[in-house]
Amino acid sequence: MADVQQLVDMGFAHPEAEIALREAGGNVEQALELLLTGTQPEPEVETKPDKANRFSPLGDTSLATDNDWPELPKQITTSGYAKSDGPPGLDNTKDDLGAALDLSLEDIVPTPQMPRPPGLPCGLLNVGNTCYVNSLLQTLFHAEEFRDELLKFRPSGSKLEEEHSPGGVPTVASMAAERRREHALQLVLELRKLFAYCQLSERSCVSPAQLLHELVDPQGHQVPVGGQEDVSEFMLKFVDQLEEGVATDEDESKGDSTAKEERSAKGARKAFHELLYGEQVQIFSYVDQGQDGCSPTSQADEMPDKEPITSSEQSDFLQIFLDVKYRNLYTAWAAANEQSVDYTTPAQGKTRVWIRRLPKLLFFQLQRVTFDPETKEQVKLEDEFDFETTIYPDRFMQRNEAMVLEVEDLVQQLRNRKVEKELALQRFRQYQATACPQVSLPVTELLRSAASCLEANVRALKSEPTQSSSFDPDSALIASRMDANSETDWIQTLQTSDPAQTVQTLRALADACQNQEERLQGELASLERQLCEAYSKDLQKQPYYLFGIWVHQGQQAEAKAGHYVAFLKDWREDRWMRFSDSFVSIVSWDEVRAAALGGETWNDGQNAKSRSSAYVLVYMEAALAESQQRECAAADEIIPAELLEEIKTDNRALQNERGSWQEQVKVRELCQHAQAIFQEYGGHLHHWNQKKPMGDASGNPHSQDPNHRKQLNDPALMCIELYLFKSGGEQEVFHYMLKNSLDSQRAVRCWQPEDENRILAFLAEILRSQDCYVKMLREKLAVEESVASSTEKSESSTLHTSRRFRECELVELDLQALNEKYDTVLLQAHLLDEALQLLKREGGLALPRAIGWLALLWAQFSLDLDYQFRHNEVLLVLSALMYNTVTCIEEQDVMLQENYRELGEYFYIVLSSVEWPRNWKAPLQGRIAKMFRNAQDVMETALNGILQERAEREGAAGVTVTPTHADHKQLVLRRSLTYLDGKTMDDFKDHPPAGEAFFDRHRMLWSWAMQNDKILAKEFVALASPC
Repeated sequence: MADVQQLVDMGFAHPEAEIALREAGGNVEQALELLLTGTQPEPEVETKPDKANRFSPLGDTSLATDNDWPELPKQITTSGYAKSDGPPGLDNTKDDLGAALDLSLEDIVPTPQMPRPPGLPCGLLNVGNTCYVNSLLQTLFHAEEFRDELLKFRPSGSKLEEEHSPGGVPTVASMAAERRREHALQLVLELRKLFAYCQLSERSCVSPAQLLHELVDPQGHQVPVGGQEDVSEFMLKFVDQLEEGVATDEDESKGDSTAKEERSAKGARKAFHELLYGEQVQIFSYVDQGQDGCSPTSQADEMPDKEPITSSEQSDFLQIFLDVKYRNLYTAWAAANEQSVDYTTPAQGKTRVWIRRLPKLLFFQLQRVTFDPETKEQVKLEDEFDFETTIYPDRFMQRNEAMVLEVEDLVQQLRNRKVEKELALQRFRQYQATACPQVSLPVTELLRSAASCLEANVRALKSEPTQSSSFDPDSALIASRMDANSETDWIQTLQTSDPAQTVQTLRALADACQNQEERLQGELASLERQLCEAYSKDLQKQPYYLFGIWVHQGQQAEAKAGHYVAFLKDWREDRWMRFSDSFVSIVSWDEVRAAALGGETWNDGQNAKSRSSAYVLVYMEAALAESQQRECAAADEIIPAELLEEIKTDNRALQNERGSWQEQVKVRELCQHAQAIFQEYGGHLHHWNQKKPMGDASGNPHSQDPNHRKQLNDPALMCIELYLFKSGGEQEVFHYMLKNSLDSQRAVRCWQPEDENRILAFLAEILRSQDCYVKMLREKLAVEESVASSTEKSESSTLHTSRRFRECELVELDLQALNEKYDTVLLQAHLLDEALQLLKREGGLALPRAIGWLALLWAQFSLDLDYQFRHNEVLLVLSALMYNTVTCIEEQDVMLQENYRELGEYFYIVLSSVEWPRNWKAPLQGRIAKMFRNAQDVMETALNGILQERAEREGAAGVTVTPTHADHKQLVLRRSLTYLDGKTMDDFKDHPPAGEAFFDRHRMLWSWAMQNDKILAKEFVALASPC
């Protein structure tokens, strides 16, 4: 199983890997060769019923029933490309679409059969532990100057001249050199082809396998690629052979090739060299301290100004090696450039490396592998190594040698002073007494503690000897450690000396020490600033910007294993991209830095070494980086015509192939969206089932049991779902929760708007399968789409078929309007509570104002339309208060009834307007009219005034107008305002939020008002009646 998993990790499907390994007799290398050459038989894939696939409309154009949709067939397709005609490495990758669709969409490994995601570059297949190769190739490809020069390269086409011995017979050496030159030139051409496909191919990734077959050793034999090879070693081999291939063609073009071909070869070679190689000089210097038998000491005394002996060596460099133990780039670079040397002769010397010319791409190799003498194996160093996004190599350039040496002397002086200040500060912070060297204390704290202790002991000695409880604990501890004689002497000393002066001296010394500490801290901060600014004046004129980071992912012990990932900067789009073989994604700078920094990390509260750290840092010259912000050259202008046509043909073939693949992947993606909506909806259903019993137990305002009416609850104040349940039924709740789930997942998953109806169709099927209410999703007419599929015989001939897509739509639900309506319902409850709270606070005397508020609430809103439950609540409490008040007034003397005339006429108006049952309100109106005979006339006069105003607004003055319900509401509203003490609706717009507190307050006030309605009426009549 481990061997099969190894092949699966390389990107091959599990069934193919298992069969290939069986055919190869368990030999992994032979199995890999079978997979790469494609000679093994196709694996048999068993088609199993997949519940998720039954939601797909693919595979059958006939109509399907609601609960029996056609199955999604799992088919394995082949690429259909010949090895010589397809894109790089396409023939080396099998298309196991059925196995891929068994995975979630996020787990699908990109293959050349898949289209490239919009806005992302092309990936590179891992053809067997080649992640480090892909990191290098992606870096070179995205260095646009290198890529463009390579794409412009045109081979001369002349035949290689064979090198023979003087006798004309080929030798082993000449044949090896010929083979290497052929492979070197072919490497250049394969890399050009790979880059051309990376730039123009519509495939998600291509394979570098054919390119790697051209890598050879000095004898011209193929170099095996795929082992855990050192990155720097492979890079050196690759670039060396690449440059050799360009140089080989340059030598050929000097013969019978055209001048254009010769310029192409020369330009490519020069561009490659300037881009990748820098020039450096290594200077060796030493002073001969012993000569002609003289001792070094005497010789140095005789010749104190003896000039050092120097020699230099020039060379090109491809990368700079940095030791991670130096923790940051500049320090490690300086350490790599300068080393001391101990010669066996009586001389001391050193080497210093100066850079004469920098490459446009500057590679830093971080040395993260070391040898463990205990395990006798190489281990990976995960030390944190810091780096900047912009560096200035000026301090390492030979042209700045004099200035750099001067700055280095200054820096060394500053560092020496910094060390002195740090030692001085340490002596203040970590004072060690001679008697107790293992304990270190801050001097300031020690002096202040001594002063406080002395002061406490003096106070203790002045008190009574028997009052031991007044002694300070510190002084008692000191006394316990002293013998009787020493304690007596110590007490006598304190009594005879002036302890106040001693305490004052100790505290003055503590203040002086603290001032000295602060002064040292300020000097250290100043020295640190000077060190940071030492190189910034004239040695920051040649910036290089961070372009790429190759990160190694693996445990500390995995020095020979793990995975390489490349992070590259896209200046044109101002983004960082992550290249993990065929996976390409956009990441943030924070993610890049976290992956590259290394060092300590915290996982689940435990400190652990990072599994990810940078191995290679790539910086780009500022001018080249700025050029990559501009529009790049048109690819079709620099790519060879025959290669360009090959890519276009391949893209057309991919378009013909990709229809079925795209649809199947899209179906899986749409099903995932539907599942995500259902999962969130299921969570809402779970919470709703816990809330629903509260809505069922709210009570009935029309119950014949008066006690039942007095215990009325309003669950709508708990949440909007219970409001919908009370006002429209449980189906409205389901509709609301599904709408919320849909909106939430749409914002998170960001599907295309045109796909939403298909997602809802899959969601409808999921709801049916779970016996859920589904009527808020209504089916649309089937959508037919014409699809062109290529035949096997000819790419140009097409067969047009028709696909049917099932679509559903959600019944319209305006959440914003619904929330606004619910907010109005909460406001109405708040107004009702304020009216009842007024009664509870001020008693029966506030009854007219409370009734005015309740009448205003009825007139201001359409309670019967907004929330029938609130409508019933308001009318119930209003009718109870009015009925009991009228009854109490009737019990008064006829003469006293005149004191309530205005209120009685107001009651008559309210009774005439509100939709109470006539068999209830008519008798009450008659009782009011009997007491106040002008009540009906007052009501009709006021109503006629409102009707006249409406007629004038409508341009029907003088015409008899029939009163409407709105006219009666306007009448109640005008008369109610007289009872509101100048308050308006704006005074109550801020209502409490829905929840248990609001619910409990409302229920308490309602119960109190309904239990005390008669008492309130009697209290009002009694207090309002004149004595």
